[in-house]
Amino acid sequence: MTIIGQKQKLDMKEVLKYPLNPIPPSLTTTNGYMFKTRKSVIASTLDEYAKDPKANIRIDCVILDAMAILHSISHIPQTWVGLADKIFNKVIKSYLSGSKRLDFVADVYKPNSIKDGERSKCLSDSGLIHVKISGKDQKTPTNMQSWNIFLTT
Repeated sequence: MTIIGQKQKLDMKEVLKYPLNPIPPSLTTTNGYMFKTRKSVIASTLDEYAKDPKANIRIDCVILDAMAILHSISHIPQTWVGLADKIFNKVIKSYLSGSKRLDFVADVYKPNSIKDGERSKCLSDSGLIHVKISGKDQKTPTNMQSWNIFLTT
């Protein structure tokens, strides 16, 4: 962009008002790959506060990560209603911990977002499983390989 601006004798102050990279440098490494942060970083940061015995800890809000709950299920129920019951029981137990508020948060993949790009990479590696839940007795993908592919789609 700067070379084109110089060759065409453009006002460089005007040229440099616009980004020179397709992705902001604050979001990429020097070789152009996206920065990735593990979700566990926030958990370890919060743990540091919880380790202080002098801290007056009061739980006002519990935040549950829907994907973390789905990934933590070791025995997948046979039906979707069984899965919903299992998840609901985890949610209720967390709410009964004494918090005033419970947030059950699921991933959202907006088109052309970083998360959508990461998801697209995962899908190209693992394949795709489409599931249309049409009734409470419909079977879940109970095979662990199918379950893991389902979780990435």
